[in-house]
Amino acid sequence: MRLLAAALVALTLVGAGCGSNGSGTSEGGSSKIPNDLTVKSSAFADGARIPQRYSCEGAGVSPPLEWHKVPDGTAELAIVIDDPDAPSGVFYHWVVTGIAPGRNHLEEGELPKEAVVATASSGKAAYIGMCPPSGDKPHHYRFKVYALTRSLHLDAGLPAKDAVTRVEGAAVGRGTLTALYSR
Repeated sequence: MRLLAAALVALTLVGAGCGSNGSGTSEGGSSKIPNDLTVKSSAFADGARIPQRYSCEGAGVSPPLEWHKVPDGTAELAIVIDDPDAPSGVFYHWVVTGIAPGRNHLEEGELPKEAVVATASSGKAAYIGMCPPSGDKPHHYRFKVYALTRSLHLDAGLPAKDAVTRVEGAAVGRGTLTALYSR
């Protein structure tokens, strides 16, 4: 009996250790989406400070992004940039769908002609630079690239929250680059 109890405890500990280690799943309601894409930027590293250029205090252009390890069979890609530290809840800075699956990067300020932009939390269907309240501790900004099983054919200007729900419902993979910004 002791041996059985010890085996159950060991299995429980091993199972707990296999939870979220950064490679399997991630935050919120999207925990079942594999986190297997690699997302990078030539403008900043994971965990680093985002240059002012990409904020409301700078040029307000989207940063360059690149991604790798897109799963075979991906029908389209989507990009979601959000701030989970915003005072009123998650603030969506940019939600773009309809990106061709053969693409592996976007240049600074680039929006592919085939892409569809949802309405950001600011009310504009455009990239919105980082702009946390002055004096706040640094906010975390997540640059997520999703691989989707089907083309979504979303209407331009759809509210970001609705677009993200649809993106996550069709996602077979994701990668996240997280960086910081404060004013």
